[in-house]
Amino acid sequence: MDLEALIALGRRLDEPMGQAGTGQQTHFCQRNFQTKAEVGHQSGTSYREMLASSLLRVRNKHGRLVKLECNAAQKEFESRCGAKNIVLKARQMGISTWVAARFFLSTITRPGTLTVQVAHTQEAAEEIFRMVHRFVENLPRDLEDGALRRSKSNRRQLVFPRLDSEYRVETARDANAGRGLTIQNLHCSEVARWGANAAEVLASLRAAVPPGGEIVLESTANGMGGCFYREWERAPLKAHMRWIVGNGNEGKMQELENRIRRNEASLQRTAGIGLACGVLLTILHLALDSMKVIHP
Repeated sequence: MDLEALIALGRRLDEPMGQAGTGQQTHFCQRNFQTKAEVGHQSGTSYREMLASSLLRVRNKHGRLVKLECNAAQKEFESRCGAKNIVLKARQMGISTWVAARFFLSTITRPGTLTVQVAHTQEAAEEIFRMVHRFVENLPRDLEDGALRRSKSNRRQLVFPRLDSEYRVETARDANAGRGLTIQNLHCSEVARWGANAAEVLASLRAAVPPGGEIVLESTANGMGGCFYREWERAPLKAHMRWIVGNGNEGKMQELENRIRRNEASLQRTAGIGLACGVLLTILHLALDSMKVIHP
């Protein structure tokens, strides 16, 4: 596949494959699927999902290298995601993997794209980036040596000069993360564990994303309070995302939902107690003032 074909696919990443398309679409389908029946089976699947399965490889739980096929949680996220997304997730659902893959495909098919992935520790950042390196290292040889030849490839950065695109990883411990950049795709992982300066780092990163950019904040739960908790409470679409993280793992989802309800009830009780104490103090203050008037 040449650079022109990649860019053509980049313009259609989020379109369903079943739509009538151009000769380029037919050429790509014939190259990646053996029969018309297989192409038909993909009806309703987006070009992004098809490319992930065709091009990207991951390690499964048994350590084997396999195609990246969307599971139910990943597919539901893909169908619902927009420009700004927040996901409270259970472990082992593959949300971090899919967001990394989603943004990697945007990076290698859309010229001038900068993707930045931010993790809570250096170790976590390197672990995620190993997965992205695996994507690159298992691309078809004609792509890796041609349209997607790299000018820079290290533990923190992949640069694709023919597309003028880049994928890089940062840590939330760097207060200057994102400063001076224009970020088209921002993936913030395990935000609930970013630490005391999380809000400041997140604000700096968000300022680097222009209109039309995409942001994903995702994390496992980490108690009441903190930057991610506040972001989750403010998010208008959180109700649409809650069930995704528990798909196929109802017990974990129930645990997360119960924790959210307990936290919200605790906040309400705290607010009620504070209000009652304030009223009592006011009454006591007025009573004392009254006593001073009666007994000067």
